[in-house]
Amino acid sequence: MIETLFSNNKLEQAAVQFACRTATRKDLTSSEKNTLRGLLEEINPEQFQRFENPNQSTGSGVFEAFAEYPIGAATATVPSFVMNNTSVTILMPLKIGEKDFYGTSIRSFMERELPRLNTTMSDTFNKVQGVIRGLRYQRAGKIFEFTLSPTDPESKSRLLEKIFKYGLGDVSEVRLSLTKTLEDRGQVCNLLTQIAYNQLRPSDPIRLNVRVDINNRELLQSMEPAQIVQAWSKGDALIDSHLESFLNVE
Repeated sequence: MIETLFSNNKLEQAAVQFACRTATRKDLTSSEKNTLRGLLEEINPEQFQRFENPNQSTGSGVFEAFAEYPIGAATATVPSFVMNNTSVTILMPLKIGEKDFYGTSIRSFMERELPRLNTTMSDTFNKVQGVIRGLRYQRAGKIFEFTLSPTDPESKSRLLEKIFKYGLGDVSEVRLSLTKTLEDRGQVCNLLTQIAYNQLRPSDPIRLNVRVDINNRELLQSMEPAQIVQAWSKGDALIDSHLESFLNVE
């Protein structure tokens, strides 16, 4: 399914996030922020380029790093590291407009690069944990985000019909999103799917946003790096068939 999205030019944007839920903690001190900034700059100065956010209010409890990417004549600035009182997230873009970041087929990226990145990112999370006292990871999730290119309004009806025919037997939570719960070899995981679009008029083309967060459901006291990699790898294994359940982009 992901291969179809990319090969048929159905995507405007795509990104993957490596995330961990943390035990609730106090805001970072100035010393911790400086240490964390130095660590991220040492790990990957191209991915963690800027550390200021002019739109962020003082005392928000959020520490962010940003990366800048040339897209044609413009420059896209996107968050690459976000830490707040309950989570740590590293974001990697896969596609922004006509720019592809994976440098090969998306299938090769999923099969070859993501397993390597799972280990690399786990090492980064471990190093972050080493410089922030009391930081514990309790849940790990892989988040996939896609924005599909504008398409005809009739696709909205087909999409909604497909969603409402989706089997609800193992959906454990319904709000404005669906959370499917799976148990495999004693491990329970969530597949949180959010689908959104907006139109000014019913006749307008729709630009569909899809966000899938696959994580271990149980909150642990403290996850080891191997457990984090296992949770992220589970997300990689499930994303393709899960998207097939919702989308029809052939």
